[in-house]
Amino acid sequence: MFFAEGSGGGPVSLSYTVPDNQYVLLPVATYIWTFFDPCASVDCARTIVNSFVSGITNAFASIDGVPVADLTSHLVTVDTTTPFVFQVDAGPIGSDGYGGILDAVQGGLWLMLDPLSSGMHTLTFGATVPSLDPITGDVLDGSTELATNLQLTAVPEPSTVVLLCGGLALAFGLRRSRAATTKQRKTHRLHSGAPE
Repeated sequence: MFFAEGSGGGPVSLSYTVPDNQYVLLPVATYIWTFFDPCASVDCARTIVNSFVSGITNAFASIDGVPVADLTSHLVTVDTTTPFVFQVDAGPIGSDGYGGILDAVQGGLWLMLDPLSSGMHTLTFGATVPSLDPITGDVLDGSTELATNLQLTAVPEPSTVVLLCGGLALAFGLRRSRAATTKQRKTHRLHSGAPE
């Protein structure tokens, strides 16, 4: 599975090369809260992430310019009713003590795509999300428009290419062998005076 990157706020354009046989997970609108004062508990983090998830509106996604039909039936909503706590690298530890490896919870909307055919594909996705205070997690006035334009080039995996090349080499080798055997038989018949 290929985990695509999405917008952290505002429009963003990205490009990747991915194997053509992998599912693609798009983060349409997601939010991670790292445990740090004044909100360093599971209950507090759950409240913040759920306030983000419940405020998501206007979710959209398209593949090669074609909107995903009935998008809401394909979106997976992850809230933190029973949060899964994991650890993230929050970067270098700053003067306020924030940073290093911290516990976190995440919620939001994801869209899983079937493996893409070989070639270039344009994926656009995003939503309108509530603005949250990055220190307290409080909901602020206004909203943020998330918009991602993702250029994915799906290519065969190296093992597929190796198998394809091996098959072509074998077929070419058999053809050359067959041609050499046929030429050898004709040459033998000519020298032996046998009729053709």
